[in-house]
Amino acid sequence: MRDPVLWFRLRVGPSDWSVLLVDSKDEHLDGDEGCCAFVESKIYVNRCLPVDRWRDVLVHELLHAIFFAHGIDAVLNIDRAVEERIVSVLAPALVMTLDGHEMLRIPKIPGVPKARMH
Repeated sequence: MRDPVLWFRLRVGPSDWSVLLVDSKDEHLDGDEGCCAFVESKIYVNRCLPVDRWRDVLVHELLHAIFFAHGIDAVLNIDRAVEERIVSVLAPALVMTLDGHEMLRIPKIPGVPKARMH
């Protein structure tokens, strides 16, 4: 298995988060396309997915991070299943809204073949 690759860092609420690209068999993914590790302040994205899917997964996991960092789940008094449904509806809408915006452009990433970047 290849080592995780740092995609970028960003601030979510009061914390600095790292977004990492990992292999599909990475322990953090547990069979999912991505994972939001709240305690570590890290988002893991499966780098084996088609590159155009990365941003969808990133936005989905970033919304989980926002819910956590700002206590939205506690304020709304919702459980993890309800949060997942909300995030699953919001993420594609946000990606469509920001489609073509520089914020969601996939940068050249070390360790990822150039052919996969198109």
